[in-house]
Amino acid sequence: MADSSAEKKPAGERIRSGLSYVKRYWREAPPGRYVPFREWGASIAAVGGDEFARQGWDAFGGFGSQVICMMIYGLPLQYFAVVGLITLPMGYLWSFFGWIVQDNLGHLSRSLTKLINLIYVPLFLVGLGLLIFVPVSAQESIMPGFWKIIGTNLVLSVWGNWRGIFWRRLLLEKLGRYKLWPYVNLVPRLFWLLVLLWLPFNNLVTAERFWILQFCFNCYGMYDMKNAANKVVSVISPDQYERVDIQAYPGTIANALNSIPGFLMPMIGQFLHVQTETLGYYRYVVFVVILVGLLMMFAGLGKIKERIPAPPMKYKPHINFWTGTDAVMRNKYKWMQTVSTLVDSLASNALTINFFLIYYILRQTGAFVGIFNTIVVTAVTPGVLIAPILMRKIEYRKLYFINRTLSIVAQFSAYIALAAGIKDGAVFAFIVIAAGWFARLFGQVMIQVNGVMETNLNDYQMWCSGERMESFTGIFSWLTAPILTLMGFMIPLMYREHGYTGNTDVLFMDDVRMKVMMAGCVIAVIGDVASLIPMLWFKFSAKQQRQITKDLEWRVEAAKALDLVNDAALAEENAEQVLRDVIYERALNDADENGGEPPAPPASYVPRGIYKGGNSAIPQGR
Repeated sequence: MADSSAEKKPAGERIRSGLSYVKRYWREAPPGRYVPFREWGASIAAVGGDEFARQGWDAFGGFGSQVICMMIYGLPLQYFAVVGLITLPMGYLWSFFGWIVQDNLGHLSRSLTKLINLIYVPLFLVGLGLLIFVPVSAQESIMPGFWKIIGTNLVLSVWGNWRGIFWRRLLLEKLGRYKLWPYVNLVPRLFWLLVLLWLPFNNLVTAERFWILQFCFNCYGMYDMKNAANKVVSVISPDQYERVDIQAYPGTIANALNSIPGFLMPMIGQFLHVQTETLGYYRYVVFVVILVGLLMMFAGLGKIKERIPAPPMKYKPHINFWTGTDAVMRNKYKWMQTVSTLVDSLASNALTINFFLIYYILRQTGAFVGIFNTIVVTAVTPGVLIAPILMRKIEYRKLYFINRTLSIVAQFSAYIALAAGIKDGAVFAFIVIAAGWFARLFGQVMIQVNGVMETNLNDYQMWCSGERMESFTGIFSWLTAPILTLMGFMIPLMYREHGYTGNTDVLFMDDVRMKVMMAGCVIAVIGDVASLIPMLWFKFSAKQQRQITKDLEWRVEAAKALDLVNDAALAEENAEQVLRDVIYERALNDADENGGEPPAPPASYVPRGIYKGGNSAIPQGR
């Protein structure tokens, strides 16, 4: 007979036990964990406020800014398209220096600081001269305020990097890499938002109005606040399973707040008798939503701690453009992701099967669209909640393959159902909706898992090169941008060959519709299948991540040991021995926890290099 003590406890007792466990570890982390439950609760407020405010930021940015500029201030949209073309080449220059500033965390070497200022100071002065002295009518045939726009780009780009250096040096070690920016951006972000909402721009002539608005929108965009709390939570723990738990369970509650402003804002606007295309809507509705979200976010953000295992700043390597580029180009996992994403862009440029099913084959524009979207979107929350469970049971590469396979099945199932001539609308709808639901479910799982893997790969990059190199990873977009642009031209040409030029009326012709639909289906499936090939070599395991985390934590302890060495004024040659002692001590502790004989220090943990930035040796990655 089974022991009665092993019987399942009553639900009430289990709830009390769970609450007691949470209370016990409210301020300190449970054994084997990093994050106390207090921060779980704080993440709900921080991420929830971030998501709440996002609705306001989105209403004011992107399409919202176009509404303001076109419908409220009467500016043609083509002006902004020309600005994009003018500033595109200059963006490469700012990326070049921005990566250096960001991945050095503002702590540049003296020689690099001199080089950057040698370039920045003249550019800043030139930009300032263009803004102050050049008339707005100069080169008006190209665009009103042509030289003012270039001056804006020069002044604000230089200023953005200068302030990045200043704030990182002043507050980064105190606040953290990601937590820093919400605090230093808050006041200027709200200031420029108020400027855009309340200054009488309509009193200016068109040319003046355009470049001044462009200047103000650029200033507003420089102090970004959107997604700030989510970035902090992404590094709340070095343990990938703990991160995904926090992002899934408290995150589900927090993300539910995202939908509240979506239906509240139009209702409040209607109650206040302000239309969505007027400044009153942005001044009294959108602005209040943003303020409420920010209050919630900062209420939780102050209680969350970043946990990136990194040595103190004085031991950080100095990175120039070539060392940063070389470091990320040696990251094999980033190459696999880049190639996989590149070939998958075939699918993103193709018309999906649902485009044809919903709007043209079923010839529905209302009921079926609403039903389809309502049912499929219910897969989002289950996908978030089961992500931690699947991540513990299935390795990343297999989850990636399952997700892509379901995407292919969803594409082909709808096409086969149509080609088989299923006349029963209920059966047809069931096939389409079921395939779409499961594809959306695993798609949401992969959104969660990909976020965790991104942090893992940043840790791996730090293990390899001494820094996370998140900015220098942008070099891959330089490589892929021309190919993506070419694909963007080729696929519409392919559709043209099959009779579709963008005129949707031709899709009511059976022969044209079937050809175009099959072409889109094949392109999407080719993209999905081809994206799997690079991932065959993506063998980044949970065990590997744990070992990398241990190595990084050992480096932090090694840095502390070096401080003791320096404080004791010991000889420099003793430093490496101290490092080996620290590492060996950790190996002994691991053996003691796991049982067995104490091991000798593994050779892979012996220091293999010397950081250029600092006065002592720190072990580097392999």
